[in-house]
Amino acid sequence: KMIKFAGIKDTDAITSQLISIRGADIEKIKKVSSPYYFLKNIFSGKGTVEVGSLEENKFTVLIRTNADFNKKQFSQNLETIKKQGFFNFFYLQRFGSPRFINWFWGLLILRGDYRDAVLSFLCSEGQREISYFKNIRAEIKKNLNDWDKIAEIIEPFTVVLQNEIKIVKYLQNNPKDFIGALKQISEQIQLWVFAYGSLLFNRKISEYIENNTPMPEKLPLILSQDKNDWLLYFDFLKEDQISSMPMKNLAPFSDIQWRKRQIKTREKADIHKLEFIPEGIILSFSLSKGCYATTFLAHFFQLSTGLSPKNISENIVDTKEILGEGSIKDLIEKFKSVTFSKSENIFEKSE
Repeated sequence: KMIKFAGIKDTDAITSQLISIRGADIEKIKKVSSPYYFLKNIFSGKGTVEVGSLEENKFTVLIRTNADFNKKQFSQNLETIKKQGFFNFFYLQRFGSPRFINWFWGLLILRGDYRDAVLSFLCSEGQREISYFKNIRAEIKKNLNDWDKIAEIIEPFTVVLQNEIKIVKYLQNNPKDFIGALKQISEQIQLWVFAYGSLLFNRKISEYIENNTPMPEKLPLILSQDKNDWLLYFDFLKEDQISSMPMKNLAPFSDIQWRKRQIKTREKADIHKLEFIPEGIILSFSLSKGCYATTFLAHFFQLSTGLSPKNISENIVDTKEILGEGSIKDLIEKFKSVTFSKSENIFEKSE
């Protein structure tokens, strides 16, 4: 609770950001060490870093391509998007990879269907969830309401199912208090509800594109006390059995803030450097806060997740060195014990 930061960074990346640690001993902070991170440029001052206070994110990305990759077409697309910008869709991370159904739990909470939200969170299998965990969820479904048995089923998965474990532990002692169960993971509830609003935003942009109608520069999100902000999505809300913004259903979750949010429908990327190499493309660029690098890249590539194709090179590439910006050799060495190739079996490594 003492640590504050401006925004969440990518899980699979080497990232850096300014954080603040309030009321801490600076000498103790200097001694902190971990295989996952290090602290540097430590100084004392007043105030804290707050969520959303960043100006932009800078990315240096290696996009691995195969022999069929068309450099000329990519360069032409890049020039077009430099001029026109790209559609600012919320990308897959917003919707809870690999299940991609957190928006549905947000919808259920908005409706006040707290029990259904809990049961779906525990039991509903995700679109890209691996079969092993789909089977675990099927076992949970078979034993619904036997919270002790469910706790036993999920107990070994303290990392992957950590939020499920928190909910089930609560239900063991409070079997009918589904609001209380959801409050055990209150930070997730906020993400779920925002995910539903993001889905409606994406659908609205898609509607403008499909109908070939002029698109406004910005669109509001639905979590606003201004009726006009959510009336724009009235047809979608009606389909989802919501006739007005049900503020009372979110009242138990104090972390969720009702405020006006306007999101650009198009964004521009500031392209710093581009290099074609045998393994693919190194692209250095900056995006405004709240923009997804994956959304930008999806305008050029058919992105995929999971195991990398066999014809894609796995050579480690020092992107900074190639761009003339120093080197990441020391960083790669520092994090060697906790990084792995996408082709590795992470479960075997964990064991």
